[in-house]
Parts: sequence; C-alpha cells; structure tokens
Amino acid sequence: MRVLVTDPTYKHSLAAIRALSKEGHQVQTFGRKLGFAHYSNFVSKRNFQLANESIELQLIRLITEEKIDFLLPVSAQMH
Repeated sequence: MRVLVTDPTYKHSLAAIRALSKEGHQVQTFGRKLGFAHYSNFVSKRNFQLANESIELQLIRLITEEKIDFLLPVSAQMH
C-alpha cells in the first residue's frame, strides 16, 4: 500500500512512518518544513509543499500522480 504522511516535523510522523514501513508499506512524506522525519530511512519519497499553490491542490495532485492509497494527516494545520 502507498501511504502519504503529512507534516514530517512531528515525532508522531516518524513513529507512523517507521511502523508503516516495517509492515511493508511504501511511505512518502509531504510538508513545507524540513522535518526530521523527511530524512528517515523508512521514507521512500519526500514531497515538499510549494508556497505558491494551495495545500489542497498539491495534495490532490500528489495523491493522483503517486497513486496514494491512504493519506495520514498528522496535524490539523500544515506548517
């Protein structure tokens, strides 16, 4: 399963990424800041938020293009 985890600046993100990857899922991250979870060995691809486009449009495009099966939003607000 392809999973997209948002906001890699939180330690919860890293825990989710590690657990999902260990279960055999392909995990990608999405966020504006350079969160430490972006650099985990368990991340298959890092996606960075663009400042000039809405988060919603970026997520829709990313989910479609990368054929994401599951979106795991970690925080209520993207930084």
